[in-house]
Amino acid sequence: MLIYKFFIPVCSVLFVSCDLDKFTGYKYEVDPIPVQATLYGTISNIYTGTPIYRAMIRTASDTAITNEEGKYLLAYQLTADNLRDKPLVVFITADKYHELDSAVVIYPQTILNACLVYGAPFIKKAALIDTICQVIVFDYQGATDIAAVKAEFFYRRPGERQLSLKIEKYLDRVKVDSTYYGWYQTRVDTSLEGFGNITNSYHLQATDKDSFSDSTSSSAVGVDTLLFLPLYK
Repeated sequence: MLIYKFFIPVCSVLFVSCDLDKFTGYKYEVDPIPVQATLYGTISNIYTGTPIYRAMIRTASDTAITNEEGKYLLAYQLTADNLRDKPLVVFITADKYHELDSAVVIYPQTILNACLVYGAPFIKKAALIDTICQVIVFDYQGATDIAAVKAEFFYRRPGERQLSLKIEKYLDRVKVDSTYYGWYQTRVDTSLEGFGNITNSYHLQATDKDSFSDSTSSSAVGVDTLLFLPLYK
């Protein structure tokens, strides 16, 4: 009798255990845990909406570069943190743009679109008329964010091919127009004794307070027209 009472409960437990999946629908076989995810999207200019070419998308272990349409595709190796839904920090950078960092929870297919703030100033127009050089500079952060506008002028002696002198001059801001535009001006000698005459080309660089810059060269000396009536500080 003692054996009989012990045997019945044990068999009942085995029966329920063996047929549990039949009654609950639970399967003991599970899909394998993914080891790789795909992060993709488009990187754009926040002001214009235009795609950013060659923006860099970077994680602690992987890097991707955008194409001409601003699109990127990054294959990311999942870690234990990702599988616990811990956000992944992504850094996005591009030339002349402010860096952006974002945190995103990674799934097998994850979309991350982003807009970057353009930081550099634009040299919109430049002119050199006789002794006056004028430049108009645009900056999305405002004209007061422009730290300096510099010009390089080149001289050559008559009959010589080599340059005899290069001088640098910082232009004065003489006006702020419509918040974003700064008007700049300086005087420059058209000829210097011993060094000859100024050439028909000059170089300009505008730099803002975050050290972003824009530069351009011009060769319109002699055919330029004034950008605004000469102003003096």
